[in-house]
Amino acid sequence: MFKVISAILWRKCNQATFDSLNGTSRGQYDIRLTRRAFEGFFKGIPKTNPTKLGGFDLVVPIQPFTGTPSVPETEITVRYMGDDSQRKDWNIPSQRPDTAYALWAPGRGVDTTFDIGKRDYALIIRDVDGGFHARWIKDAEFEKLPGSVRALMTSAEVGWEECE
Repeated sequence: MFKVISAILWRKCNQATFDSLNGTSRGQYDIRLTRRAFEGFFKGIPKTNPTKLGGFDLVVPIQPFTGTPSVPETEITVRYMGDDSQRKDWNIPSQRPDTAYALWAPGRGVDTTFDIGKRDYALIIRDVDGGFHARWIKDAEFEKLPGSVRALMTSAEVGWEECE
């Protein structure tokens, strides 16, 4: 059964994301988003683990993937560093080969070699029923996406938008 997309959040795979997911980064263990406000995308998800810097975590329930092989329902933590933090950015922590979301992990999502020219993206999608889905779009699949979605994803390396 197909779900209608309400909003889409994307992160183009860059060298840092590739290194984190493949376990070759010496210090970054997350998928970095940006300083852009992502709270609107995650509406309805309660804030947890408040920090002294105004940060918090969002524990996002990810719907199961019924493809082959399937992935059970799981959760992804999304962290905001806080208004009083130096960075003020958002990230998806614990994205290493053994802890990454299954559809983003090496062998299933991210490739084992990095090519800056490829259009590979980590996605989190919100459907019209408020469910969240996470996927990895590889360069070969990119052209199969609707033109409006491709235009959004190529407009910035990271972002989110409501869909019409």
